[in-house]
Amino acid sequence: MPKSAAREEDTRFRVLCRLGAEPHKTQRQLADEFSVSLGKVNSYLRAMAAADLLKRQPLILPDNRLKYVYVLTPSGIAEQARLSCRCLRRKMDEHARLGAEIELLQRDIAKLRRKN
Repeated sequence: MPKSAAREEDTRFRVLCRLGAEPHKTQRQLADEFSVSLGKVNSYLRAMAAADLLKRQPLILPDNRLKYVYVLTPSGIAEQARLSCRCLRRKMDEHARLGAEIELLQRDIAKLRRKN
């Protein structure tokens, strides 16, 4: 999977996790938290709603303002679990690659020290 696609999937996963824990988060708060544009968060939420992963429910505040909360559907919870496994597998692969790279660098440093 290309890095940009993996990054997009990671962000979708984090948005699902955050909304599962804090459904009252606004789109602007999510955008700030994940360092993505407000439009990107809006498109994620629209796509997730269209895929029946979440539902937008109205909430009337005490001062009669309207706010929306995003509630994960059973499909959304299943998708969150699926993405969790994929993200974990990707992170474990990355960890293994970094470990191998660190080992090579340590060997190179040891060789340079022996030469001096």
